[in-house]
Amino acid sequence: STTEGATVIDPRWVVPVAPSVVELAERHRLVITIEDGIRVGGIGTRVRQVLRESGVDTAVDELGLPNEFIDHASREQILEDAGLSAAKIAQDVVSQVLGTRIPIARPTGDTGAVWLPTAGETRQGSR
Repeated sequence: STTEGATVIDPRWVVPVAPSVVELAERHRLVITIEDGIRVGGIGTRVRQVLRESGVDTAVDELGLPNEFIDHASREQILEDAGLSAAKIAQDVVSQVLGTRIPIARPTGDTGAVWLPTAGETRQGSR
């Protein structure tokens, strides 16, 4: 059987990236950082850099506001326009796991199975 799930973390700070974030990323196929600020130079950029320095090859996607002038609007509309609505984020995650959107989650092996661990779960399914 295939175990599916996701791990959601709040790192609380950007620098330094906690070793636990690197350890979690190593056990996952895909890391997605979400921030309501400009993504250039944000937490996603820092997480990606630390993962690469640590030799972790997990795919990383950084979601956030574009590095451009944003027209006046409600916070909700700004986030919607930037693709940061719950529905759009969910659609992006599914597309990446299925391999139809870049970055594509790294393969799990020859079975084609998708494995997304729940919090505290290992590849063997134990806690």
